[in-house]
Amino acid sequence: MIVIKRIGKKTIAEYVENSVTVDITVDNEEDSVRVGDMYIAKVKNVVKNINSLFIEYANSKEAYLRMEDKEEFFNNIIYTKERKSGSKYPVAGDEILVRIKTAAKKHKPPTADTKVELSGKYVILSNDGEGVSISKKIRDKEKRKLLEERLNGCLSDCKSQWDSERIANLNNADTALYHFFFHIKLLARTISENHIDETEKEARRLIEKYTDILKKAQTRTVFSCIYKAPENFIELINKLKVSDIGKIRTDDKDVYERLLEYFKDSPDKLDIELWDESKGPMEMITATKKHVEEALKERVWLKSGGYLIIQHTDALTSIDVNTGKDIRSKKGKEALVLKTNLEAALEVARQLRLRNISGIIIVDFIDMKDKENKKEVLKSLEDAVSQDPIRCSVIDMTKLGLVELTRQRKASPLYEKITLEELKV
Repeated sequence: MIVIKRIGKKTIAEYVENSVTVDITVDNEEDSVRVGDMYIAKVKNVVKNINSLFIEYANSKEAYLRMEDKEEFFNNIIYTKERKSGSKYPVAGDEILVRIKTAAKKHKPPTADTKVELSGKYVILSNDGEGVSISKKIRDKEKRKLLEERLNGCLSDCKSQWDSERIANLNNADTALYHFFFHIKLLARTISENHIDETEKEARRLIEKYTDILKKAQTRTVFSCIYKAPENFIELINKLKVSDIGKIRTDDKDVYERLLEYFKDSPDKLDIELWDESKGPMEMITATKKHVEEALKERVWLKSGGYLIIQHTDALTSIDVNTGKDIRSKKGKEALVLKTNLEAALEVARQLRLRNISGIIIVDFIDMKDKENKKEVLKSLEDAVSQDPIRCSVIDMTKLGLVELTRQRKASPLYEKITLEELKV
């Protein structure tokens, strides 16, 4: 089930699986910029020795853009205004199409890139390459072949249509865009395996949206927002299987109407419910506030009586595993430590996803003497984080029982999006 609740100016979505909260997203109505938004930006400064651009994408709003040191990067920059310089490098004053890649972090500005990327439920479209890719997790050879044929057919049909109908009508100022219409990569997500017809339809819709973005880029003025990414609660729904979601329940009418509008053309039959207030507050049934509060606290209790302490610094996140009791003189100490560490490994993986912790993570497991036990805990952690939709890697375990992980940063962590004080509204 997914529960979506408005608390003050924040919209919280909670994904519950087998009575356990697995994912929490937060949307802030005061945030004018989302990760994935696309703007016509102005280059303010070029720093070649660190391969960087500093850009302004809205009035007084700046972002950092790292340049890749390869020809393909420069060829794929979409300039939205005729250039005065012939340099392969962008220069101050150039207007380019950018995408917000990561959110601002404390005093650091957001990062941007020059990719166009559109995410659907079954397909991801980008201009970072050409052709079709199929998720490696789809192992059925027949389905992989069929998906590849269908998506290649989408590209072929649309390119023919562009060539005959649209490209012919481009004016002289638009001819620089010509090759971008043909520079498309389609990636079939794992969920597409059993939804091949729906995948093809979605791919065609995304290609149409991509076309619209390119056309708008040539007519809009600098600082214009060309594409607005969907809300986080919609992204949460998109990345899950319908069978895993079950019901989507909200007590906010605006959210309810937004869901109906966004998914009106979706082939999926989503069970979207507006909570009937006559039954009482939805919070009494869902306890969403309580679950978010728990996900913001440092201490996380384990069923065995042990607990985790999760602390954040600018450089990394540390997670300390504790038994919660004095076991120094107990018989069977190693077995108890192993049991606690195995439970902690599963809970660490859950908390990383729940709190959206990214970057470097250090987990201090309870010391174990048996090498086989260490291997078992490490394997358990690796298996658990492999289920995370965001790329997460277990590096190794040291002799002291410290395990280093890295998790890709896609958005700000939960503690930066909402506070315990805001939950008291």
